[in-house]
Amino acid sequence: MRVYIGIDWSEQSHAVCYMNAAGAVLQERVIAHQVEGLGQLEADRQALGVSVEEVWIGLETAHNLLIDFLLDRGYPHLYVL
Repeated sequence: MRVYIGIDWSEQSHAVCYMNAAGAVLQERVIAHQVEGLGQLEADRQALGVSVEEVWIGLETAHNLLIDFLLDRGYPHLYVL
């Protein structure tokens, strides 16, 4: 199952929206810009039962802790907007 994750980045927190291939929202949350908050992304992915290869991420910034976190975990479909 392909899952799309849109992330609205800010310096303190990130608004995250998980959608399926039909565009239906599966989950929305705000995560802290901290290691614990970023770890919530992994927990959510695992709870949805999808591999990193099945996740497509759109993100509005190119260089920060969040990008490094996702790249370090092998997300192949990371698109910086």
